[in-house]
Amino acid sequence: MSLGNHQLFSTALKDMRQGNISRAVETCNQIIKNNPGDADASNLLGIMAKNNGNFLDAAQYFEQGLKQHPNHIYLLNSMGALAKQQGDLETAEKYLLKAINSKPDFVNALYNLSGVKTIQQHYSEAELLLKRVLKIQPENSEALGNLSALEEKQNNLTLATQYAEKALSLNPVNFIARLTLSNVHFRNENYQAVIEELIPTLSSNQNLTPINYSLAVGGIAQAYDKMKLYPEAYEHYKKSNDAMMFIYKQQFVNAVSIYAPENIIKTEQQIAAFDFSKWTNSTDNKQKSPVFLLGFPRSGTTLLDQMLAAHSQVTTLEEKETLIDIYQDYPVSEENLELLANLSEDKIKNYRSQYWERVSQYTELDEQKILVDKLPLNSIMLIYIYRLFPDAKIIFSVRDPRDVVVSCFQQRFSMNQAMFQFLDFETTVKYYNAVMGLVKTCRFKLPLSIKQQKYEQLVVDYKTELNPVTNPV
Repeated sequence: MSLGNHQLFSTALKDMRQGNISRAVETCNQIIKNNPGDADASNLLGIMAKNNGNFLDAAQYFEQGLKQHPNHIYLLNSMGALAKQQGDLETAEKYLLKAINSKPDFVNALYNLSGVKTIQQHYSEAELLLKRVLKIQPENSEALGNLSALEEKQNNLTLATQYAEKALSLNPVNFIARLTLSNVHFRNENYQAVIEELIPTLSSNQNLTPINYSLAVGGIAQAYDKMKLYPEAYEHYKKSNDAMMFIYKQQFVNAVSIYAPENIIKTEQQIAAFDFSKWTNSTDNKQKSPVFLLGFPRSGTTLLDQMLAAHSQVTTLEEKETLIDIYQDYPVSEENLELLANLSEDKIKNYRSQYWERVSQYTELDEQKILVDKLPLNSIMLIYIYRLFPDAKIIFSVRDPRDVVVSCFQQRFSMNQAMFQFLDFETTVKYYNAVMGLVKTCRFKLPLSIKQQKYEQLVVDYKTELNPVTNPV
């Protein structure tokens, strides 16, 4: 970077930190005009786009820089951080490891990779990465803050508090440390302390990212909810969801996928119109079929899963996409339903093998045990479940729709196209109707072996309610 461009970049960086985003963007564009593909300017433009929720633009800026500078550690780190935020953990890990391999003491990449490991629930690996950061920078308050969050996730509340307080002594506006302390207060049922911990983070001088703002007001909402201050709780839940909507709207509002509301409605119409009398069932399945635990999110599937997991003859798999191969090859359409109806035995065997291969990546298989595959939104995959495992037992959890909708609106899920629908009451209701409408049609058109379980009855008398579920299984 020339001296002139270096001075321009310093100005752009200063403007970004002071919130003068438009001026920072203008300056970075001037640098790129002078030096196409400039790594630092491309990186800063991408970071600003990401912070503004423009993930596609961010990726383009990072890729533009990496095309000219494929080993630029800051661009690699930024690309990894973007992939992490989008939930693509495999891609995130690839970029971050490349950055770390180029510079083993690169704190930013070590820090971000610890975040990936935390999401994957590989807590020991995440902790080792953060301790590597602290070995390089003993007073890195961000690493201490994340260590505090990691300990809180593992129920080590005393250690979590100690790390958080040390982080705040180094940096009083460390958001993660403050959030961790609020989580500890919440666990201790000190809800007023949660609010008092988080309210100061909302002041303008904190300059929170939209995600951190969402976490803060979401935490306040949960505290008000527990205090039965429902108008205040709703106000803050909505603020939290609106912030997430701002971040992810560009990515999900018009995206095309199997989870898109429009696709689910179209799938229901196609299945309703199809003549399943021509469907030929596979008869060559010597392996024991899995049990599928389905239902709309927040309908009680997790509680059922925990109860079934306690059984000595059951292995549970929680929320992994195991049917991806067949639904990617045969997205529902009139033509593909015809192809699925006449799928050869060899192809069915192949897709079953792919299913079990995916399962084996996440859990150890035991032929003596029954696999319970729990993914609530596999409810929209009933056509594929029946195609591969026509004799599979299906447990379908249901709950009062009003409670389901409110609970989905209140939750802070890892974001994907389905969870994006829950950021607004109206879209949550529409999504519930679309998914349950598809389930209803599949149950009418296909001879599925389904045991429906009501959440409310399970909570009141689980011993009586669980027997009819476990006996057929």
